[in-house]
Amino acid sequence: MTAPRIALISAVFPVMVLSVIDAVKLQDRMVKRVGPSEAQGASGEGSMFTKAVPKDPQQLVSVARDRLPLLSRLYSTCTSTIENAGHRFGEALPAGDKQALTPFLATL
Repeated sequence: MTAPRIALISAVFPVMVLSVIDAVKLQDRMVKRVGPSEAQGASGEGSMFTKAVPKDPQQLVSVARDRLPLLSRLYSTCTSTIENAGHRFGEALPAGDKQALTPFLATL
């Protein structure tokens, strides 16, 4: 299974589980993530996954792909195009501090 497929499945699975076991909790989670005005629609999408996927599990990726903007908004913690670009920690430090930073970090 490819990394994008795993990412899609891991984003959709919690919604599918909650739509079956606790619709109220799912609705509360959606309110926190997208606000009250969009929560009902987001919850409905989760319920749709739960109904569609058991009929044909192979379609999970295509169903999720069609709703990728919503899933990204609900579950992505990184909005950068390149997620593994590193960080900018210490970039603004003076040259001497930058030189001292590397040996210090090596001790951690």
